[in-house]
Amino acid sequence: MGISEIVWACRRRWRLIVVAVALGLAVGWLTTPTAASVAQQQKSDVSYKATTTLVDSSNISQNLDRVVLVATAGQVPAAVTKALHLKAATGSTDQTLNSNTGARHVAIGPASVVVTPDKGASAIRISTTAKDAQLAMRVSNTLADELILVVGVQANDDYNAQWNYLDQTRVQLQSQEQTLNTQLNEAIAAKSPDVATIDAKHQAVLRVESDLQERILKLEQSRPTGALFVPIEWATPIRQVVSHGLSTPTDPLTRLLLSAGIGLLLGIAAAALLNRHSETVYGVPSIEAATRLPVIAEIPYINAIGKRRFDVLTSVVPASRVAESYRGLRTTVSLMWIANAPQPAPHDTPDGDEVPKVMMIASAGPGEGKSTSTANLAACYAESGKQVIVIDLDQRRQKLHRFMGAAPQPHLENLGTEYEPRYDFPAVIQETAIPGVRFLGSPERDLRPAESITVIQAAIAWARLHADVVLLDTPPLLLTNATYDLMGAADALVLLVRDGHTKRAAATRATQMLRRLDAPVLGVCVIGAVSTRRGYGYGYGYGYGYGYGYGYGEEDGDRDTRRRDKAPPYQGESVISLEEP
Repeated sequence: MGISEIVWACRRRWRLIVVAVALGLAVGWLTTPTAASVAQQQKSDVSYKATTTLVDSSNISQNLDRVVLVATAGQVPAAVTKALHLKAATGSTDQTLNSNTGARHVAIGPASVVVTPDKGASAIRISTTAKDAQLAMRVSNTLADELILVVGVQANDDYNAQWNYLDQTRVQLQSQEQTLNTQLNEAIAAKSPDVATIDAKHQAVLRVESDLQERILKLEQSRPTGALFVPIEWATPIRQVVSHGLSTPTDPLTRLLLSAGIGLLLGIAAAALLNRHSETVYGVPSIEAATRLPVIAEIPYINAIGKRRFDVLTSVVPASRVAESYRGLRTTVSLMWIANAPQPAPHDTPDGDEVPKVMMIASAGPGEGKSTSTANLAACYAESGKQVIVIDLDQRRQKLHRFMGAAPQPHLENLGTEYEPRYDFPAVIQETAIPGVRFLGSPERDLRPAESITVIQAAIAWARLHADVVLLDTPPLLLTNATYDLMGAADALVLLVRDGHTKRAAATRATQMLRRLDAPVLGVCVIGAVSTRRGYGYGYGYGYGYGYGYGYGEEDGDRDTRRRDKAPPYQGESVISLEEP
C-alpha cells in the first residue's frame, strides 16, 4: 500500500481517526496514576530471592524427581509452614510441574518456592521468592532441613522393608532346601527312580538361595548411613526488581501526548486496513493504485428502476450527466489515439483517423457495465456522424441486444465447413433503435470455443471494412479466454472498473494479464464513480470537457419542463442504472 493510498484512506475515514485520537486521550487521562499509587507500585516491584543447594552424598544415586515431589507435596511444606508460624497459603498444595526442567512449585505462606533437580550434578536447588528478605531465607533453609530429615527417614524405612522381605524369603528357601535334601537322601537309599527329579529341584532352590544372598549383600552395602543430602550452599537473600518491560510515563502531560499519538497511529492503521481489506476499489486513487493505469473517464453513479435499466441514456436523454460522461470518454479516446498515431496503424487503418477502428470494452468480472458502456459509447459515436457496428462477444451471457433494441437472433455462424468456411454477415446484421448503429449478435451458446473465435474474427474483419467504428462487448477477462484470443483484432481497449464493486485483486490480475499480452490499453473508465456520489461533488475532470450544474437528465429554465414532458421517468438521481443485471 503506497503513501497516496494511505492518504486516500485517511481522507475517506477521517472520522474514525478522530474517534481513535479522542479515545486515546480519554484512556490516557483515565489511566494516569496518582503519586501514591506510583510509590506503592515501585515498592511492590521489589522482592528477594534466596536459594539453598543440596547435593547427594549417598553411595547410590537418588531419584531426584521423587525427592522434588517430596519437597513440594505432603508433610514437608506443612512442616515448614508450622515451624515458621505462617498462615497456610491458598495454593500451598497446588504444585505445577515444569516438564522441561522437572521443577515443581509450591506456595508456603506469602512465599513462592521452586524446587529444581540438577541431575547432572546430583543436586537439588530450593529457590524462595518473597517480599521480605529474612522470610525468603528462612523458608528456603527450613525447607532444606525438613527435606533432609524426611528423605533420610524414608530411606531407612525403605531399607528396613527390603531387608525384612529378603530375610523372610531366605528363611523360606532354607526350609525348602532342607526338605528337598532329606527327600533326595531317602530316594538314593531306596534307589527310587525319582532321584533325578528331586535332585533338579534341590539344585534350583540352591541357585535361588545363592542369588538371594547376593541381593542381601548389595542391600547391606547400600544401607543409609547419615544424611543422604547435605547442603553446600545455604540461602542468602538477593534483592531483585520486577521488570514490567517497557514502562509508561507517569507524567500526565506526557501520557496524554503519548496516548493521542498512539490513537492517531491506530486510527490511521485501522483506516488503511479497512480500506485494504474491504477488497473492493474505492475512488480514483484506489483504482489507479490497483491497476497502475490512468483513469480517463468517470461515469456517474445512478440506481436502477425496472426495465428502464436497458435504456441507452446517451440516446434517450442526451443532455444528462451520463451522456456527457460518455462523450467525454469518446473525446479522450480520440485525443489519445491521435496523439499516439504517427506510426502506421496495425490493421491498415488509414493515417489521420480520429478514432481507433476497432475498440474493445473489457472488464475483470461480470456486472461491471460493459454492455451499458458499449451501447452508450456507440450512441456517442453515431451522433457524431460515424457508422458504428457493435458486436456482442459474450457468448455465454448474451444481453447486449436488449440495450440495442435488437433481436437475440440470428447468431454469427459458419455456413460452410471447417476447412472451407463461408459467412453471410449482411444477412445477420441488424439495425438498432439507435440511428447509425448496427448490431451483430454473438455465436450460439453451444458452439465450440474454437469455432466461435474463428467466426468472430471473420466478423470483426468484415465489420472493419463496412463501418467507421467497431465496438466489441467482451466477456469478463478473468472468467474466459475469448478476449485474449481476439486481442490481436483490436486497435484499442478500454478497461472498465466499477467503483465500490470490482475486487482490488481482480483489477490487479486483469491489468497484469493485459500487460503481459502487450494489449493496446488506453486507460480505465470508472463506472459508478465515487466522486459523483452525494457528498463528493462532481469529481475529477478526466475526459469530461465541461461540467453541468443540473442533475441526471435535468436542465434549467423552459428546457427543463420540455424534458420532463418527454421523459418523465428520468427525473431525479435514481432512475437509470449502469449496473448489468
